[in-house]
Amino acid sequence: MLLTIGQPNHCILDLDSSARPSEHGMSLLEVMLVAAVGMVVTAMALPSLLNFQRSYRVHSDSGALAAYMSAVRVRAASQYTPYSLNVDPTASTYVMEQLTQTTYNPFGTPGSVTYASQSPAVYESGTQYFDQELRIYNCRPTGIATYPPPVTADPGTCTGTFKFYFNTRGLPVDNTGSSLSSTGGVAVYIQGQSGLIDAITVSAGGAIQSWNYSPSTSTWIMR
Repeated sequence: MLLTIGQPNHCILDLDSSARPSEHGMSLLEVMLVAAVGMVVTAMALPSLLNFQRSYRVHSDSGALAAYMSAVRVRAASQYTPYSLNVDPTASTYVMEQLTQTTYNPFGTPGSVTYASQSPAVYESGTQYFDQELRIYNCRPTGIATYPPPVTADPGTCTGTFKFYFNTRGLPVDNTGSSLSSTGGVAVYIQGQSGLIDAITVSAGGAIQSWNYSPSTSTWIMR
């Protein structure tokens, strides 16, 4: 370091180059090494991120369906009118439908009636959509050996559009208004691309529950 004193109150302070801090940046090799490490970390994390995203889609849509099914049940009981939840697996949609009206007679004997669409059909709350990557079933998907409680059997048909009927008390019934006690209730199965499967069940008593299938134990775990 050189200090020169000239005129009064004037001085010059000079630092030689050996005392100055280094000013060089990263070399090309260092940049490439950092980029390579980043790519490796991303490649390792990507499968986990994709599985998380697929699991989220299944759980999100099953949760939305359970909430909507509860709304249909409450609607039927509050309006004292039969309703159905119509699910179209091909279009990946579901909708709430008000069915034929029921006249209340406190002195009459309940009889068997066929629940059918009104003319014209009455739909409420708009059409809801499943994620396009999901598959929807009303029977157990292939490879699933057990039923989610309390369901004990599949319905009569496992293809095409299917309906879940609720009577004027908000209880699940078949299209004739008969109880589902023989099968314990009904279920909707939602399967994602990763193989993850959720189920929404409605017991014969009207309880709505969400389940997730565990392949390792071949059992359904309540969510």
